[in-house]
Amino acid sequence: MRLFIFILLVICFSGCLWAQDSAVKLLKQAKTHLDEGKYPMAINAAYKALKQAEKEHNRFLIGKSYWLLGSISYYNNQDDKNKALKYYSDALHVYEKIREDSLCAMLNYNLGAIYIEKKEFDSAVVRLNKSKDFFKNRKQYWHISRINSVLAEMYLPESTQIEKSLPYI
Repeated sequence: MRLFIFILLVICFSGCLWAQDSAVKLLKQAKTHLDEGKYPMAINAAYKALKQAEKEHNRFLIGKSYWLLGSISYYNNQDDKNKALKYYSDALHVYEKIREDSLCAMLNYNLGAIYIEKKEFDSAVVRLNKSKDFFKNRKQYWHISRINSVLAEMYLPESTQIEKSLPYI
C-alpha cells in the first residue's frame, strides 16, 4: 500500500513538473519565433504558455508570458503600441503582487519608453521615475544614467520644452 501511495505521489508530482516545463518550453519557442520575426507563431506560443502557466498557478511564468506578449506586440505592430502597453501592464501587475522588484523596474522602463513614442510625456516620466527609484536604492548608476538620458532626450524634439530636459542632464 505504501508503495502504491509513493508511486501515485511521484506520478502526480512529475505531472506538475512536466506541465511547468511545457510553459517554459513554450516561452522559449515564442522567444525564438520573436527573434526570427515570426510574430504570429510567437504570439501563438506565448499565449499557449500563458494559458499553461495559469493552469499551474505559476505567477512568475504568467508574468513572463505577459511580458513576452508585450514584446511581440511591440515589434509586430509598430503603429499601435496599445497592445504592448496592455501586456506590459499586465506583467507589471503580476510581478508587483509577487514582489519581483527588479522586473517591475524593467517593465516600468519599457512602459515609459512606449509612452514617449506615443508622446504621452507625463505618463512616461512617472514610469521612468519609478524605474529610476528602484535603481537608485541599489546604487546601479549605469541604469540611472540611461534613464536620465532617455528623460532628457524626450523633450528635445519639442523646441518649446527644452528646459524640461535640463534636470536630467
